[in-house]
Amino acid sequence: MEPLSAAATVMQVAETITSVIGAAITFVRNVRSARQEIIAIKKELSSLQAVLEILADDFHNADKINFPDSVLEQVVNVAADCQNVANQIASLIRAQQGSHVSWKLSGKEDMERLREDLERHKATLSVTLDLVSVIVLKDIKHNTEDILQYTSATKDNTAQLRANTTIFNTAPITLRDIEGRRCLIPFSACRTWTEMSEAIQQLYARLPQNYDVQSGNYELIGPSGEIILPAFWESFVLPGWEMTLKT
Repeated sequence: MEPLSAAATVMQVAETITSVIGAAITFVRNVRSARQEIIAIKKELSSLQAVLEILADDFHNADKINFPDSVLEQVVNVAADCQNVANQIASLIRAQQGSHVSWKLSGKEDMERLREDLERHKATLSVTLDLVSVIVLKDIKHNTEDILQYTSATKDNTAQLRANTTIFNTAPITLRDIEGRRCLIPFSACRTWTEMSEAIQQLYARLPQNYDVQSGNYELIGPSGEIILPAFWESFVLPGWEMTLKT
């Protein structure tokens, strides 16, 4: 994927958000009982829009920087999630236009749910923005896959990178489970395979019993589509990665 293509996608979502913010302002003039919720959703939308615009600007100026495809794809995927939520907000506003009673009965709760969805997506994008900032600041002109350790770098080199890169150390792992949910796991809580396995068990604790997950019969797929073997987990996995759980 090319950075300019990712930038175009991100800017399209930012433009959608601009439209939704305008609709929200008009809506609150007609349904004044919705002020508190609309102010909250507008704040979340504006914050998300700022992150998207910064990412788009970085990608537009990336002619000398080789961004890993995994980073670009993660941004595009999360931006698509944001686009979906923004469209739902716009639909909810249209459906609730001028209806004080309907807003109190259902609109208020629906808007809060969408705000929480936006907040989660923004958190994921913010982590990715930190990673992009590291790449831009270091002005990497060659294969930045080395930074993210998508190649078979040694365990010692990985440890040195973790020690020297503060932003990477604070970036959580994003886990997409077999239900399609995204979960942020602090990197400090999943440095070993045992810790990651315990986090996965907790994630499924409130769901119907899943024999494969309970028995450990699953694979964790890295951001470039590679299977991470348990024995080599600590050698390769870095903060900020997006992992996919498959059974």
